Amino acid sequence: MHSQTWYLWTFLMWASSFGLWSENTKWGAALSSPLVTMLITITACNIGVLPTASPVYTCVNKYLVPLAVPLLLYDADLKRVMKYSGTLMACFMLGAVGTVLGTVVAAKLVPLGMGADGWKIAAALASRHIGGAVNYVAVAETLSMSAEAVVAGLAADNLVVALYFAFLFYMAKGDAGTAAGGGDAPETPSGGGGEGDMGPPTVDPASPLVGKDGLAYALAAGCALTFAGNAIAAGPLRGAISGIPITSLLTVAAASAFPKVLAPLGVAGAQVGVLFMQLFFAVTGASGSIAVVMRTAPTLLAFSAIQIAAHYAFTVGAGRALRLPFNQLLLASNANVGGPTTAAAFAASKRWSALVLPALLTGILGYAVATFVGIGLGQAVLRGMMGG
Repeated sequence: MHSQTWYLWTFLMWASSFGLWSENTKWGAALSSPLVTMLITITACNIGVLPTASPVYTCVNKYLVPLAVPLLLYDADLKRVMKYSGTLMACFMLGAVGTVLGTVVAAKLVPLGMGADGWKIAAALASRHIGGAVNYVAVAETLSMSAEAVVAGLAADNLVVALYFAFLFYMAKGDAGTAAGGGDAPETPSGGGGEGDMGPPTVDPASPLVGKDGLAYALAAGCALTFAGNAIAAGPLRGAISGIPITSLLTVAAASAFPKVLAPLGVAGAQVGVLFMQLFFAVTGASGSIAVVMRTAPTLLAFSAIQIAAHYAFTVGAGRALRLPFNQLLLASNANVGGPTTAAAFAASKRWSALVLPALLTGILGYAVATFVGIGLGQAVLRGMMGG
């Protein structure tokens, strides 16, 4: 069965679909859909149901993952972010700096002992705690991180993040202080992107481009952007960097320059992009070793906990020194660590209706910049500190 292509695609699709469905349950929401999917496939691989390597896995990593990046960034209009985010944007930027500092502190205090993967996983976690899972994947792919490290990092980090969200919810009380935006921002629902921090689309579902042709347009534009990103990476840049960061940059530029064209594709793009990312997590689990994951998870738990604790201390400490609203600092931290969906849900649950859209937009900004921050931090700082 290992050589049967359609058997492998069927298993990967069912594992991905089950992971997405699981987030409708309490236990699935606590674990997150990527981790549920990876647990299924890593178990299947280690008991012989799935192979450890296959051309199907190569197809997912080489083609579907790069295509998922533009599909998830059609809403990344930087002008809209700046218009509506206001004070929350300042809080978010402090949080991003806090994540960078927290990563450096954790790297000094916790020897991961993972060889060349050590600094890479630190960089990937930094990008995740500024943007989201898509940035974690982009950094992991760009730095050629091993499958075991990808799985172990997500498994440990998800547990720490779940506890951190509970802490933030407890700390947030009352209203959120001054309004975040430069005007009256419309309230936006926080549902729908599937995987916990992939983020929901923020466009009108009644738009004609979200209908039967929306998926075709989203995929066509995504293919064009992915082609351009890879062509630039292989041509003018001579392979110095992978195509994924370049594709991210091109998509953000296009979304900012032509928001009326790309923003309506966000609904269909997010749906397909989330599925492609789930397939990546399924493939990563199928390539992993349970023994390696169990051996490295304790140190990664400590690393992630110190990283997020330092992020919180800096964000709140510096933010209060600058007299930024405490609850907006908490919301921005949620957007950093969890992404746009969790931040919007947090704002909605606290009845901070004016902050739902700004929370979404700042989280989307995290998507746009986190990959570059993670790669830069890894190459310039973490590699020398942690070896490899």
